[in-house]
Amino acid sequence: MQTSVIAKALDSLGYNKEIVEKRSWIGKNISEGSTLYHRRKYGGNIDVLLTGSRREGLATSFDNDVDQMFVDKTVMCTESKQDAQCNNGNYHAVFHIDIQRSPPGYTFLKLFRKNTADIPEHLKDALVEYNGSILLRNDKVTLKAVSPLLGTVQKQLEKRGWMKKSFKLNVEKNGPSVSFSLSVPYIDISLQYDDCLAFKCNASSLLKTWCNRDREHDWPPRNLIARIKDMTGHVVPVGMKGHPEHFLQWRICFTEAEIAIVQTFNDTQIKVYAIVKKLSKRFFKPICLGISSYVMKNIIFWISEEMPMVKFEMKDFTERIHHVLYFLKTCISERKLPSYMIPNRNLLEGKVSNKQQSKLLEIIECLMLEGPCVALRIPEVLEEVTHLNEDNKETILPRRNDFIEQVYLAPFALPPNDTADFLMVLLDEPTPEKILDRYMSHVVPYIRTHNPQGFFNILVHGDKWIYYLIRNFSKL
Repeated sequence: MQTSVIAKALDSLGYNKEIVEKRSWIGKNISEGSTLYHRRKYGGNIDVLLTGSRREGLATSFDNDVDQMFVDKTVMCTESKQDAQCNNGNYHAVFHIDIQRSPPGYTFLKLFRKNTADIPEHLKDALVEYNGSILLRNDKVTLKAVSPLLGTVQKQLEKRGWMKKSFKLNVEKNGPSVSFSLSVPYIDISLQYDDCLAFKCNASSLLKTWCNRDREHDWPPRNLIARIKDMTGHVVPVGMKGHPEHFLQWRICFTEAEIAIVQTFNDTQIKVYAIVKKLSKRFFKPICLGISSYVMKNIIFWISEEMPMVKFEMKDFTERIHHVLYFLKTCISERKLPSYMIPNRNLLEGKVSNKQQSKLLEIIECLMLEGPCVALRIPEVLEEVTHLNEDNKETILPRRNDFIEQVYLAPFALPPNDTADFLMVLLDEPTPEKILDRYMSHVVPYIRTHNPQGFFNILVHGDKWIYYLIRNFSKL
């Protein structure tokens, strides 16, 4: 199997630098539009940040969840007591992060001031006195802070609103997230959302350590490292599994820094990342939930830092896939993978049992023997390669996945204020027909005129054609 054929197939599937950059731009727009919508609908001072593969521009289908962080801007977390003192009057609550007594990558949140009179109830209820300090529990504040947004939807289920009636809340907690699904009419998909409460966190010592560590090669680029040094992180409400104080711990993450790093990926890095994410989902995660796409991303980060970028060219594609699998094999053997941003944190801590370890090592060995054909283990890649080898047949119908993606993303490519206006009325429409009419009148005209990022080549056609495609989607 020639690498050029795999590359062409991945290009057709949307895994190339140009398309990923366009999707990432739309992802940023989703955050801005969603923030405006939630502030208008529910009030409060919350930023909605799209995260994960959709924000990185790597999500090309609806196999991926929609991951969102709800950042409460009335709360500040910092490791600097001077910073806490200076900002004490500017926030509803200021917490001092205590990373010295916490497992690596986690922290306790110590309330800076003792007076809790003006602290909001959803935070006050989660405060607990512990070893002489007032700490914030992670298990109480999560649902109470996020579920009012979801609860508002639930309370309106009896009102008219086709999409509201499709709302299904997953009562099982998924890490720090609240999970729910919404159905989309006509195109027959159910969007899976994972919403997570977060607070901004100034953990400058951790970022300083990351920025100042020795790197043999110039990756990430020095200008990006300088930018990341001034970024803030976030804390999310989940502790280290199995730790006796897990309910008091908050995980530190540098989500925006990681997004910025992925945005530096060249075309080959993008393709390698896409393949190993899909291998993980198809082969590794069914065996062990701990081998997630986030694990694969961290491996890509480490490999990219440890070797010159000239090794990330398409002629080296198979070798890089092999390199990632070998790296993963070593990590599973040792049950240790340092977090790229916080190396003291082991991403595989307590994640891999003896039985899982044996199965994972066996399947990795098999995959490593397949050379470039390992990419064909992924059904959509195999299908695309097969299609490329067939005689090209003219068709007036768009590719199914391309069509779904454009229809879904179009409302979020509007100016953020227009996106918020559209979302304000969308959930109240009583029938699929009304939803489609609203979509055609509020979204399509702008997309047809402006075609943001040149991404929406299907939706620039006439209304009759778009109506036909949406209503006859099952035939595509």
